[in-house]
Amino acid sequence: MHLTKTSPGVLHGSHRTLKLAIPLILAQMAIVAMAVVDTVTFSRLGVTMLAAGALATAVFSLVHIICTGVLIAISNQVAFESGANNRENIATAVESGVILSVVIGLAAILVISLSGPLLLIAGQDRQMVANAMAYLPAAAIGIIPSLLFTTLRGLTVGLKQPGPITFITACAVLFKISLNAGLFFMLQAGWITTTVPHILMALGSISSLIFGLMALALWLYCRRSLAWYLRRPRLMTVKSRIFRETLSLGVPIGISYGVEAGMFTGVALLIGHFGPTALAAHHIANQFVFLTFMMAVGLSHASSIQVGEAAGSGNLREARRLGRQGILIGLIPMTLTAGLYLFFGDVLVGMLVGQGASSSKSVAALAIQLLAVAACFQWFDSTQVIAAGALRGLKDARYTMMASILGYWGVGMTTALFLSRSIHAGPSGVWWGLVVGLGTTALILVLRFEQLTRMPAINRMVVDY
Repeated sequence: MHLTKTSPGVLHGSHRTLKLAIPLILAQMAIVAMAVVDTVTFSRLGVTMLAAGALATAVFSLVHIICTGVLIAISNQVAFESGANNRENIATAVESGVILSVVIGLAAILVISLSGPLLLIAGQDRQMVANAMAYLPAAAIGIIPSLLFTTLRGLTVGLKQPGPITFITACAVLFKISLNAGLFFMLQAGWITTTVPHILMALGSISSLIFGLMALALWLYCRRSLAWYLRRPRLMTVKSRIFRETLSLGVPIGISYGVEAGMFTGVALLIGHFGPTALAAHHIANQFVFLTFMMAVGLSHASSIQVGEAAGSGNLREARRLGRQGILIGLIPMTLTAGLYLFFGDVLVGMLVGQGASSSKSVAALAIQLLAVAACFQWFDSTQVIAAGALRGLKDARYTMMASILGYWGVGMTTALFLSRSIHAGPSGVWWGLVVGLGTTALILVLRFEQLTRMPAINRMVVDY
């Protein structure tokens, strides 16, 4: 542990955090933008299409985020080993990620393809489920290349070379816009006539194609610039310490991601009981929430890398300072987005609600109400995800998982159910449950980070984890 006579201020060197975070923020926003592109396409084709698309993307996002969370551990492993200057372990971490991508991806495809009966048990409309199941199997194929992309991204980000990620994801968004627009134009022009399920299947296939191209592009970059860390996966790797550590760190991260995403999916299912209009409004508002949330996610990844590298080199005082720095920086953009939601919610909703969905003004009106509620949890959402990233840098993912379960489900979903049913607050009451759940989780994680960075035993924890 390195000690200095004078410690720099919390915001000292914040430009280095931002230099790492900004490409990650842009990349995360680009990935979510692809989902927004689908939402725009759904909305232009009517409320029925939008509701089915909302249900399908809720299921896909839940499974996809859990799988991605497991592979996020690769960036933490790479950063930690980079701080310890151990190149061999970095290569083994990447190799472990490739193996996990294929195994976890195949399991995810199976789960998504068999999700229809579970949606019916959850009380969803039978026709909406039938339409959603046209989208899901086609989109599920893209999970394996998406996870391979996440693994390779872990290598570049962990080595603080995130540049190509932004370019690749930006190109992916543009290509997806082109393909979706082409499909929509052909439908509107009458060049092709097809059913709602077939349209949804086509949109799911486009998403899979995009993920495949993203993985290929990043592999080509890594093959040229970081070839030393790439090698053919070997079965013996699963017996290595790095593989075990990756699983020990990645599984709790995946569960934490799943618990949070599951809360939003649970919210979608609760709102689904209020009908297609409410579900469509929820989906529209949720797109903006996810898009702006990516700023916090990018900062979370950057903080995780910064804290992990500092912890790997034994400089735990610096790790604490960098974790605090990330949390403070995250409050700035979230304050701006809260203002946008409160004062320009009608403008934002109008950007997504097209002619097909605007036949019901209640869709737009409810979406505006939900964005007003979302303004109240922007700070909580940012703080909890960045604090979780800082804890991942210290390899304390298990506590983050438990805090997520308690905050999101024990408090958040319980409150959402109570407000929406017991006092008849409806969809807005469900979203107020999000406010309570995210606030609780943020408080728990910040207190945990402060506690750990005061404990001398942290030296043993981050080394012997």
